[in-house]
Amino acid sequence: MGLGSTAKKVQQMVDIAEDLYGKMNDLRDRLAALRDAVDDTHDRVADLEREVAEQRALVEAVAAANGIDVDEVVSAVETADDGSDGASDSAGESGESTPAEAPDGGETGGADDNA
Repeated sequence: MGLGSTAKKVQQMVDIAEDLYGKMNDLRDRLAALRDAVDDTHDRVADLEREVAEQRALVEAVAAANGIDVDEVVSAVETADDGSDGASDSAGESGESTPAEAPDGGETGGADDNA
């Protein structure tokens, strides 16, 4: 009786060990795939960062050619974003229309512009 019971327990341990070995191999494969995905993502992010830096340089060159202070525009946008807190603009999203403002401070789109 002792030998049969021991053989049964050893067989159970072998079955568990084989199951764990299979799970470890699966986990190893999944980890390798995850590493590849992280490496690919890192490469994509690096490419995007390079591209954004190039685009920023182009925008700054165009802005400088047109006499626009990029830092002033960026700080104005950041200030506007900080103050909004996700609240909708009463004129912008309520359906009301407001006249557009021209770069010189005047309004555009009015009927008096043609006269």
